[in-house]
Amino acid sequence: MTGRFEPSGCENLAWCTRRSCRIQTGHASCQTPQPASASWRWPDVHTVIAFAPSDVAWGARNELGERRPHWTLAGKPVPYVPFIDDWHPSSEPPSYRGLYERSRVAAPEAVRFATIPTERIDKVVLIAGGDDQVWPSEQHALLIAERRKRHGLDTVLVTDDHAGHRAILPGEAAMTGGLRMVRGGSPDADRRLGEAAWIHISQII
Repeated sequence: MTGRFEPSGCENLAWCTRRSCRIQTGHASCQTPQPASASWRWPDVHTVIAFAPSDVAWGARNELGERRPHWTLAGKPVPYVPFIDDWHPSSEPPSYRGLYERSRVAAPEAVRFATIPTERIDKVVLIAGGDDQVWPSEQHALLIAERRKRHGLDTVLVTDDHAGHRAILPGEAAMTGGLRMVRGGSPDADRRLGEAAWIHISQII
């Protein structure tokens, strides 16, 4: 499936633009690359809050297993990092972290083109767990922060070495749905990460 940030997102953005709104967006995991990629194109987007972020856009596969972009923007495919073909999970349920790590190493040129220009976003808040077993979101977050620092920009980085893919915000119940996979962390660590993140999020929303 290919994701889009249109048309509803654009309609909402246009509505706010006419009213001089200050727009903040929040996204989690694989939802992060496209909205973050799109955000810098609209100066009205002031802040991006990303849970378990990625610094690059990743590809997808169709029903036939063929490589394809996961996202489009303005009707055009977003450059992406493709998955390698020879990877198989070593656990059951599977952890996909190794797939992302190996795919990145295998395609340095694709990484260059697929890197999200986060230096064009005013304020960025990143929340990531060091024990994320879906993909290495903490490493992604550090790369985003480093890129922005090279451009003279600060980044709010909230991490917990023992948290996994899903932070639990104050008042939330732990999520149990979704695809069957290893997500890492523990309820206590995920909740601790969410509480630390909420300190910064509550100052924005």
